[in-house]
Amino acid sequence: IFEKVDALAIQGYTIDGTVVYWNHASEIIYGFSPGEAIGASLYELIIPAALRHEVDVQVRWMFENHVGVPAERLTLKHKDGHLVEVYSTHVVVETVEHGPLLFCLDINLAEQAKAEDALKESEARQKVILDALGEGVFGTDSHGICTFMNPAALAMLGFEENEVLGKNQHLLFHHQRPDGSDYPSAECPVSLTMHDGKVRRQREWFWRKNGECFPIRITVTPKMCQGNICGSVVAFSDITESVRIAEELEQHHNHLEQQVQLRTAQLEEARTAAETANRAKSAFLANMSHEIRTPMNAVLGMAHLMRRDGVSSQQADRLDKIDHATHHLLAIINDILDISKIEAGKLTLEHGPVDIPEILGGVVKLFDERIQSRGLVLRIQAAHFPERFLGDATRISQSLINYLGNAIKFTESGSITLRAKLLSENQTSATLRFEVEDTGIGIDAGTVSSLFDAFKQADSSTTRKFGGTGLGLAITKHLAHAMGGEAGVDSQLGHGSCFWFTVRLEKNAAFSPLTVMPEYEVPAFEALAGHHVLIVEDEPINREIAGELLSDAGVSSDCAEDGRQAVERVRNNHYDLILMDMQMPEMDGLEATRQIRQLPGCAMLPIVAMTANAFSEDRERCRVAGMTDFMSKPIDPDVLFATLLRNLSNSQQ
Repeated sequence: IFEKVDALAIQGYTIDGTVVYWNHASEIIYGFSPGEAIGASLYELIIPAALRHEVDVQVRWMFENHVGVPAERLTLKHKDGHLVEVYSTHVVVETVEHGPLLFCLDINLAEQAKAEDALKESEARQKVILDALGEGVFGTDSHGICTFMNPAALAMLGFEENEVLGKNQHLLFHHQRPDGSDYPSAECPVSLTMHDGKVRRQREWFWRKNGECFPIRITVTPKMCQGNICGSVVAFSDITESVRIAEELEQHHNHLEQQVQLRTAQLEEARTAAETANRAKSAFLANMSHEIRTPMNAVLGMAHLMRRDGVSSQQADRLDKIDHATHHLLAIINDILDISKIEAGKLTLEHGPVDIPEILGGVVKLFDERIQSRGLVLRIQAAHFPERFLGDATRISQSLINYLGNAIKFTESGSITLRAKLLSENQTSATLRFEVEDTGIGIDAGTVSSLFDAFKQADSSTTRKFGGTGLGLAITKHLAHAMGGEAGVDSQLGHGSCFWFTVRLEKNAAFSPLTVMPEYEVPAFEALAGHHVLIVEDEPINREIAGELLSDAGVSSDCAEDGRQAVERVRNNHYDLILMDMQMPEMDGLEATRQIRQLPGCAMLPIVAMTANAFSEDRERCRVAGMTDFMSKPIDPDVLFATLLRNLSNSQQ
C-alpha cells in the first residue's frame, strides 16, 4: 500500500538519520530514488542545513520517548535544491530487522503554497487599489458592521480605522437626515441591499466625525457567500461641489431664461438679416452671371459669323484665341457660381436620365482638338453600360471636364486615360467610378491632402503658369459627395496622377426632355428651313446674332425686346417656336411664358429658354413656368440647331 500511494511520502530512518525505507511517493516529492536514499543520511538528503541541528534534537527526543512530535508544516528541500512545503507526521515503530525506527509521513503542500502566495499577492494588490482610489470604499457584514474601510473613506468621514472597524456603519455616520431627523436603519440602502440583493445607486448623505453633514453619491453592492448574501461593499464620493454648482445654476435659471429669450430675439433678427444678405448675394451673383454671359454670347456669336463669312488663316487663328479665352472666362464664372452655391448650401442636383456613353463621348469631343494639338494620346476604358441611370448628367460631365482639363494642362507628353467602371449595384441603384489618369508632372505627397480645398493648387506658381481658379477640384469633391460618392487622387511626383470620383445613381429608364443632354451633331438645315421663330431678347447684339444664325438655316424670325412685347407678338402672329430670354426689363421670360400659355392655341407651342443662369434650379423654374426646353448662354450654334430640330420635330408630331 505504501509503495502504491503517490500522495503520501513515507521515510523510515534510525536514530542517527540513516534511511532504511523510502517509498515511491518520497521520490516524487524529493527527487531521490530509493536506491539513492536508502543507506544515506536523511539530514543531508532533504533537511536544509539551517534546520539540521534542531531536527536532530527532535529525532533523538522521539526515539527516547517512543512518541512522535505533533504534526506540523515543514519546509524541506528537493534533490535539485528548491524548497518543498510539506505537512509532516512522525511515528516511532519497533521493527524486528532494525529495532526502533522513526517513520515520517509527508503530504506535499506545493499547490497549497502556490494558492496561498497567489492569495497574498491578490490581497496586497487589492489593498494597493483600495488605498489609491479617490472614492471612499468600505465593506460590511450581513449586520452592517464595518469590516474594512479605505483611506479615502476615512479621510472624508474624519475617522481613524480603529474607530470604524467592528462598528455599525449606519449608527456611526448615517444615522440622521440632513435636517437632523432620525434616519431609520430599515430605510438605509445598505440594509435594503442586504435584504433583497439588489445593487443600489443613489444620492445620500453621511455625517463626519465632527458633526458635519455632506452629500454623497453611493453605490451599494451585495457580497455573496455560497449563494447567500453575507455582506456588502459600499463605494461613495463627496458631491458637495457638484451640489453647490447645481444650486447656483438653479439660482441663475430665471435670469438665464430671460437672457435666452433676449438672445433668441437677437439671433432671429440676425438670421433675418443674414437671409436678406444671402438673397442679395444670390441675386447679385445671378445678375453678374447674366451681365457677363450676355456680352460673351455676343463675342462668340460674332466670332462665329466672322468665320462663316470667310477669314484669312491669321484671322482664324485670332478668332480661335478669342473663342478659347471666352470659354476660359465662362469656366471661371461657372466655378465661382458653383462654389458660392456650395458655401450657401444652395447647390441642387438634377434628377434625370444619365447615359454614360453619351457623357464620355461629349467630354471627349469637347477636348479632342486640344488633345491632338498637344500631341497627346487619349485612351477610353469604359465598362458596358446598356441601361440608363437617374442622376445629374451635367454635374458628372462637369467633374470629368474638370479632371480632363487639368490632365491636359499638366501633361506635356504621353497619354491620358479616361475610365468609367461599375463598382457595385443592387436592384435599385449602382455605384460608378470615373478616373482620369495622365502621364504628367504628378503631385508630391505633402500637397495631396489639401489639393481638393477651395482656392488651393499644387504650388503658388501653378495659377500663373497653367491658369485656373483653384476651384475645380473643390467643386468636384462637393459634387461627388452630393451624388453619394467620394473624390480623390493617387499621384507620385514626376510619374503622373490618377484623379477619380464615385457616384451612386438610381436605376431608371425615365426620360424628361428638359434634362436631355443635347446631341452636338449639326442637324441638316433643310429640316429647319421654312419655320418661323420669335426671338425674345433685350440685348440688340444677341438678337442680331440669333437672327443671323436662324437665317443661315433658312428659318425666318421676328424679334421682341422684352416679355411684354413677346406676348403681343404671339397674340397677333403665328410662330413655330419661341426663343425666350429669362432676364429682361418690363417682363421677364418666365412671366411672359406663363401669359403666352394662356393664349388660344399656345398650350403646346415650343418655348425654349435662353439664359445666362445655367444649372438645375434655373431649369426647374423654366419647367414650372411652362417652357419646353433650355439652352444656356453663350449659345453654341450646333446646340441651337439641335434644339430647334428636336422641338420643331416634337411639335409637328
